[in-house]
Amino acid sequence: MGCLDFTMTQTRNMAYLEAGGFTPEKIEYFVSFPLWANLLWANLLWANLLWAVAVWGGLLGAALLLAKKHAAVIFIFAVGQLLYARAMTSRGVLS
Repeated sequence: MGCLDFTMTQTRNMAYLEAGGFTPEKIEYFVSFPLWANLLWANLLWANLLWAVAVWGGLLGAALLLAKKHAAVIFIFAVGQLLYARAMTSRGVLS
């Protein structure tokens, strides 16, 4: 959930922000900062950098813990194969 929130917030996805309960005034304030300002201002850069490290580091840590378990590797492989087969079926490659 954190990775989705980070990505949607950084890409300024309006539908996501509205669904998250932001008022129009809060959304306007949030998106009024130009991207170059976010990159130049040290306080915003550090906040975004720490948020990114925490979110993506958490995802990587969870994946590595799962990969440590043999059963988790088999499960991830099986889910991947299932998703691949489903995608190929929807494209008409498999019938």
